[in-house]
Amino acid sequence: VVMLICMRALSKVGTARITADARITTYALIRGVGSQLTVYPASPSRNVIFNVSRTVATGVNTGVAIANVSGQPAQIAIRLHRESGDEVARIDRSLAAGEQLSRFIHQLFTDLENSDFNGTVTIRASQQLAVAALAFDSSGVVTIPVATIE
Repeated sequence: VVMLICMRALSKVGTARITADARITTYALIRGVGSQLTVYPASPSRNVIFNVSRTVATGVNTGVAIANVSGQPAQIAIRLHRESGDEVARIDRSLAAGEQLSRFIHQLFTDLENSDFNGTVTIRASQQLAVAALAFDSSGVVTIPVATIE
């Protein structure tokens, strides 16, 4: 794996180029001060999975942004799974063409309001979605890999 990082010192803007001779999954660690945060482009997909974590005492949390990038309404099923793979909760809803939904995981699944949790979320949709997931803790924000599934 070869990685090239280019940063402009004054503007704190940069790019990274990664090349490999095998398929790899990557994510970026983003740290900063203030209200600016960059989330990398999400590849449209109908079915995705990503890790989630919530620890009430330390403020660890996962946020998700879901956008319907199609020209048609999308029926979506958002499922919360324990680390064992067992489904804990499910939300079925629709997103209009171009509509987006952004929430912390405990806002989507209100049973987690005062609970710690580690597991995964799967999202299955009738139309193409763009999904971004972010992990928040006291040290910063990390983009979480969102993987396409069958």
